[in-house]
Amino acid sequence: MYQRHNKIGGTAANVIAHGAVYESNLYTLWQELTGEKPPLDLSNKLPVRMGQATEQFNREWFGEITGFQVEESVGVSVSKERDYCVGQMDGFVIDDDFISGGKALFEAKHTHGYNYQLKIPKTIIHVAELYYPQIQHYLYVTNLKRAYLSVFFDNGTHDWHLLQRDDEFINQLLVKIDAFWYCVKNKIPPKMDGASMKIPEITKGKIETIDANHPSSNAWASAATSFLENKASASTFNASKKALKDLASSDAWRTEGFGVSVVNSGTRRTVNAL
Repeated sequence: MYQRHNKIGGTAANVIAHGAVYESNLYTLWQELTGEKPPLDLSNKLPVRMGQATEQFNREWFGEITGFQVEESVGVSVSKERDYCVGQMDGFVIDDDFISGGKALFEAKHTHGYNYQLKIPKTIIHVAELYYPQIQHYLYVTNLKRAYLSVFFDNGTHDWHLLQRDDEFINQLLVKIDAFWYCVKNKIPPKMDGASMKIPEITKGKIETIDANHPSSNAWASAATSFLENKASASTFNASKKALKDLASSDAWRTEGFGVSVVNSGTRRTVNAL
């Protein structure tokens, strides 16, 4: 089940890399992530619903024709380096018999079988090129080395393709993602050509002092006071949250007691008040 997270997922990474994909572009994506407009409702889109409906069958079919075990991915994975880079993957392939190393990303797609722009039958390479940024983004988030793309064309053809991690491409993509996220956090509308997606350079050695005459004096003083008053309690809060996660049962979806619950998605644990 897809979860809203308001961060840079695979679909957003695809839009940022290409500039526009189907009904989304840099500006509409920025509007959605800043709350300027609600996310595009895809619940009534037949291709989207079809892809969701065939995802489990895609995993099963790929497993049957390759002999690999395919595990379903649960929840949202978050990059250890950038907490605004996330992924909701379709699954993972256990491919020890094919390549030593064991685990790979699995991405399922269901598309029509004709490329109307090029006026030729669509191939697995066409699909791989379109979703290349999304797959490389997921490889970055999961820190995996390869991915299997499994595609149904219309209702009668299937093909799959192995893609290796492309660190050079990932680094170039991250530059664009970082710049776009800067626009999101600072409410700067991106230009369609990406020209405004530039992160200001820091002047090394420059120190700005907030005093009573500074225009941000009142807001800064209020935030600074709150920070100093709550610093100790914040450390205690984080320590107790970590302890609860460590104490929660590893095989239970939910552990609760004394007014607190820990929900285990399989990839991360979340602490909540009851």
